[in-house]
Amino acid sequence: MGTNYLITGATGFVGRYIMKKLLEQSIQHNVYLLIRHGRHITAEERMLRLMQEVFSAVEMEQYRSRIKVVAGNITESQLGLSTPDYQYLSGKINVIFHSAATIKFNLSLAEATEVNIEGTRHIISFAYDGFKNGQLTNVYHISTAYVAGRKSSLAQQDTVFANTYEKTKHGSELLLGEFKEKGVPITIFRPSIISGNTLTGEITSSTILFRFLAMLSRRSLHVLPGPTTLNIISLNNFLDFMFDIIAKPESVGQTFNITNPKNEGFETMVEYACELLQVPVPKFIPLRDKHLLPTKTLNQIGVFMPYFEDEHNFDLTNTLQILGRNELVCDEANVNIKQVLTYCYQHKLLTKKESHLLRDPSVLPYLLARKSR
Repeated sequence: MGTNYLITGATGFVGRYIMKKLLEQSIQHNVYLLIRHGRHITAEERMLRLMQEVFSAVEMEQYRSRIKVVAGNITESQLGLSTPDYQYLSGKINVIFHSAATIKFNLSLAEATEVNIEGTRHIISFAYDGFKNGQLTNVYHISTAYVAGRKSSLAQQDTVFANTYEKTKHGSELLLGEFKEKGVPITIFRPSIISGNTLTGEITSSTILFRFLAMLSRRSLHVLPGPTTLNIISLNNFLDFMFDIIAKPESVGQTFNITNPKNEGFETMVEYACELLQVPVPKFIPLRDKHLLPTKTLNQIGVFMPYFEDEHNFDLTNTLQILGRNELVCDEANVNIKQVLTYCYQHKLLTKKESHLLRDPSVLPYLLARKSR
């Protein structure tokens, strides 16, 4: 008998590839996608667009019958469903992947709370109903390693948050803790900064890496803070580690940081990207002199400054323990930048340059010889 999965946030970068992995795992799996109607597009139309972006024509034919659209919204009570539809779905779903969230750093607390905390409240209440009727077996929640705030461990007390995104993701974890105490089998995964897929170059415009590549390609960044580092994990590394952990029954109920054990040099990444794009390299100003950064630069990158200023080293103890490893081996984001840029030009995320015109960078060996802190 197959497993019925419900995915929130399936139209996002992480959610869509959770869907793909589940469909590839077994022909017995059925995937229900909670998708809200857009202003000028229905949930069904959004699902079809999603499939065209993720699957080949052959895969679409293969998977279509196992993908079910649920037109709803996590920010509404009963997920925006009628009572009969809500009860029917509650009686069907075995496993929930909750990846829906707003990842904008500059929202007001009220706006971020509506999605990240109240949205989680509605989905976990739905899960609790399924748990009580004996149908639901697992909830997997995609959080962020930055719920630790300015700390770098699993500890959650006395934290100071850089933005409302971190604060509300922390709040959603506290809420989930209340339902854990009621017996709901909830497992939490905390990635750091997710970059593109190092196997295919795939990326979305919502990722931090893409935003910087876009600004560099437009030559709109002339000054940056540095040298500094970022903790970046590729999408495929994160998903592979997460699904390896899920396969371990003893993982249920735990929280796992899934982050890169090595921070990557931001200056190195920028120089490599500029070499590929054939654009001038911005001037780097030491963080101690960040007050000298131009107002235009701060307007462009101000929301990211806390991630430049703090070097995060996350606690991977329980992640390594459950995987039976001494270390996590992750792909280097800078090695994959050419593939990411090629993907961006081919899929018109970036314009004005053909992907085949990207320079073959002679500077790469020099850059990769540098040691990230």
